[in-house]
Amino acid sequence: MRIGCQINTWGSTELPTIFAEAARAGYEGIEASAPRLGDLLDQPEQLQKLLDAEGLTLSSLYCGGAWHDPSKREEYLGLVRRAIKTLNHFGCRQLVLGPGSVGSEADPDAVLPAVAEAFEEVGRLAAEAGLEACVHPHAHVGATVATPHQIDTIMANTSEDRFFLCPDVGFHIEKAGGDSVALCRKYGKRIKYIHFKDITADKGLCLLGEGVTDYPGIMAALRDAGYDGWIIAEEECREKITELGAFECVRRNREFLRGLVGQ
Repeated sequence: MRIGCQINTWGSTELPTIFAEAARAGYEGIEASAPRLGDLLDQPEQLQKLLDAEGLTLSSLYCGGAWHDPSKREEYLGLVRRAIKTLNHFGCRQLVLGPGSVGSEADPDAVLPAVAEAFEEVGRLAAEAGLEACVHPHAHVGATVATPHQIDTIMANTSEDRFFLCPDVGFHIEKAGGDSVALCRKYGKRIKYIHFKDITADKGLCLLGEGVTDYPGIMAALRDAGYDGWIIAEEECREKITELGAFECVRRNREFLRGLVGQ
């Protein structure tokens, strides 16, 4: 397995500083939201120079969007196509998709057919480029892919050989009423990429190892499924980031993963 981190922990910090701190904390790679890279999204050679300077690689790119809205699909597909070019430059295997949310008064389950249709199209584009498209469930208000039912529906209505899952265990999975270990057991073969973000007993954010997520159980399920991909620490606990600083938070998460994974 390979250990990386999502750079959103650092907020608007300049990329060279982020890369230097991620490397100093002991990570092998970084994941970024595609728009976060700015002009570098279309300049992979320049991005590689910055990463090479710190001994890092790109693990994946995240492309979020309101995939349930057909009027915006071409805009999001355009971002996906740009991300695919950069991912191919780095020899990445996965593309991560954020599913978006509907308004608080709308029924997110009603748009699941449109979401599945969009994801099937992205899965085809990714597969044609030698990549695996993976959905990252989000437990936000009005989320279109978050609950066990929503995840099951998307998995059942997309091709199992070209559309995959990137669960965020345990925060987003468990905040939406799911069980992280059970999910990894159920969809182990379709999990191609994974985020680790811990959750407290009262459904809040915390550093890895400070919450109630059963990470040993998750690791056992992943190993049983033959998982050998990236584990991405994604720290978003703003209270801890404010208190300790982004570097210290990601360093502590890396130490936890070293003890958990053994590397």
